[in-house]
Amino acid sequence: HGPAGWPRVASAQLTSALREKANTLSGHLRQAEESDGALEGRVQAATPHLALLAPERVGELLPRLKLPMVSLVDDGTPPHQVVASALKGLVSRVDELAAERRSLVGALRGA
Repeated sequence: HGPAGWPRVASAQLTSALREKANTLSGHLRQAEESDGALEGRVQAATPHLALLAPERVGELLPRLKLPMVSLVDDGTPPHQVVASALKGLVSRVDELAAERRSLVGALRGA
């Protein structure tokens, strides 16, 4: 009796591929733990800065809007009316230019 008289393959030889795979997976787990630790350290270092992203804090940091934001004339007309009037004029001009363009394109196609 003894190892020399045993007719079967030793279990260490049968499971060598499984042991190798287990060792590989163990290495991956160690590497993942190290990465997790490094990431946790970076998050901890950034935590004070993350507080700046809280909605109430963001509101404090943004510049305040001051009226009048836009003023084209200083005759006492409220700024929003001045801007609305200017925009209406520009839209009218765009409509006129579009009509002129259609006319020119039609003339060129007919030629």
